[in-house]
Amino acid sequence: MKKSGVENLWVHFVQTTYVADIGAIRVEIRVGQPNTALDRLLIRSGHSCWAFLTAQNPSGDQPEDANKRATARLREELLRYDTHEGWGIPDPPNDHPPEPSFMVLGMSSEAAEEFGRRYGQMAVLTGKLGSVAKLIESGGGL
Repeated sequence: MKKSGVENLWVHFVQTTYVADIGAIRVEIRVGQPNTALDRLLIRSGHSCWAFLTAQNPSGDQPEDANKRATARLREELLRYDTHEGWGIPDPPNDHPPEPSFMVLGMSSEAAEEFGRRYGQMAVLTGKLGSVAKLIESGGGL
């Protein structure tokens, strides 16, 4: 993919709202923004970091059945973590549906990068208690 295509994807990632329902708390995360609800949740759960992961559409679009299989594999791998179902919701809405994803409490950015690489993802979203959400290149995908 041309550099401009990668830059367009990066803009899309930054404009996405990353959402997870954790118990009775809905967490909505935006790149570069602090999140006091997430910080409170981290404190209550005893974690100091988090990651938001997906297995959808590595290296661009892929067939829905392949996305479902990849998501099921990732879900299985994340069982050892404090994992919650989530979605990456395009903002503004576009022709891409929300992407099934996982909010993982207690996962370091290094572990998230490794998952991203293994699942062919260009980037993963991570954060630490008291900091802003960061979109980091994972070395997978494009």
